Amino acid sequence: MEYWKNLRDDRKWVGLLGLSFFSMFTCFNAVQTLQSTINKTLGSLTLASLYACFAIGNIITPIILSKLDVRKCFWLGGAGYILFIIANIKIIPPLLILAGGLNGLSAAIIWNAQSVYVSRWTPDGSEGKNSGLFNGIMFMNMVFGNIIVATLFKFEIKNAIVFSILAVPAAMAVISMGFLKTPKISEDALDRELTLDGSSSPSTYTTNEDVNIKEKLLEMFSMFKSKHLLLIVPLIAYRGLGYGYILGVFPNFIDSKIYIGYIMAVYGVGSIVGSYGAGYLFDRVVDRRNLLLLPCVVIFSTNIGILVLMDPEVLRAHLYSFFFISFGFGLCDSSVSVCLYHTFLSTFSDKPSPAFSAWRFVQALCTSTNLVLGSYLHRNVVGITVSVILVVGFVSYSVLHIKYVLPKLKSQL
Repeated sequence: MEYWKNLRDDRKWVGLLGLSFFSMFTCFNAVQTLQSTINKTLGSLTLASLYACFAIGNIITPIILSKLDVRKCFWLGGAGYILFIIANIKIIPPLLILAGGLNGLSAAIIWNAQSVYVSRWTPDGSEGKNSGLFNGIMFMNMVFGNIIVATLFKFEIKNAIVFSILAVPAAMAVISMGFLKTPKISEDALDRELTLDGSSSPSTYTTNEDVNIKEKLLEMFSMFKSKHLLLIVPLIAYRGLGYGYILGVFPNFIDSKIYIGYIMAVYGVGSIVGSYGAGYLFDRVVDRRNLLLLPCVVIFSTNIGILVLMDPEVLRAHLYSFFFISFGFGLCDSSVSVCLYHTFLSTFSDKPSPAFSAWRFVQALCTSTNLVLGSYLHRNVVGITVSVILVVGFVSYSVLHIKYVLPKLKSQL
């Protein structure tokens, strides 16, 4: 209890939000990971529907965030995740695709609410630590969720029972989000922004019934006028395409619903290591922060090279190789995610809601595109394309850091 009392408020509530997301995504990501393994093409189309609607949902999310308390946004967004899990209990193709679409709209709400919640709690200089803290806790879901599902399937428990079990803790996690403390604007954030409705009160999120809907709809698209955002778009595209590759293409190399669970659990371990490691380093390294992404480029490209050049049957005969590849993918994805969080929290703190909506819009659009094309294009073509985009993202982020971010940081010293 003494440790809890002495813990900084931003660490405390960002960490608790991470725990809630961990609980919900332990259930959801287990279901999501198995889509392309159990439901094959239907699963890929369902996930494509989910991420296409996720992209569309980001357009209207700023309006919802301006009208509802952030905790109500968590409830509203979380409901879609629960419905999607329930839809997998008994597979009815049209309803499954529809549930995926509704989940996508809900995801836009809950993820943008999460981004603004973390932004409002985070003081200057803690962007890396707080984003690493949230992601590190949240990514534990990839470990526990996939181990649980793999174990249940190992004992040949019916799919309907597995998904019914997963729906219960997911619902409890969503309910818990409504009891989080409403974030105050940190002193640093107060110096650089207004509250969401344009008032000067720093105490809480407020709503505005007279919000200009047309203005809010265009707010996200106006962010693309920013050179800073355009330079970070390739890295966002990698994050979306890479996640689509992990969900829709990588499991097909393994072709086993039991082993894919354990292998994706290792992906979660890599994600946790990457989140905490990148979060620690991004707050400490200034001059050469862009070089922190170079290992990600090397690791991801190496993994793709192995999957492209090696015979899949040979790889399946040596299953341990998939564990190393999965760990590397997790390490890269989480490191890039922390890099994006750090960049957005520090660069777009004056407009967190539309900025994060723009990020989620691009990322979801790329994930959906990869899930659709991944069902028709050769998997080697998809993997090489994602690898090339990561290289482009590294170069463009380096330009952003060297030309715009670094001079600004040095002028503040």
